Amino acid sequence: PGEWNTIDLYCFRGRCAHLLNGQKVMQTEDTYMGKEMKPMHKGHICLQSEGSPIYFRKIKIRKIHHFPSEISTD
Repeated sequence: PGEWNTIDLYCFRGRCAHLLNGQKVMQTEDTYMGKEMKPMHKGHICLQSEGSPIYFRKIKIRKIHHFPSEISTD
């Protein structure tokens, strides 16, 4: 059997960071909305897999009051 991965997604005031098993794999401040680049302030969370079944467990959504300082901005 495979092992579970842990994914953390932080979004605060238009800034987003995606961590996989504690390692940052993506960070952004803007996204395309149609043909325009706009800051991310609201929207949907989409969980998906590419080409194979995926299972989710222990999904938690929490409000944060600041972007975590331990996640670097580079």
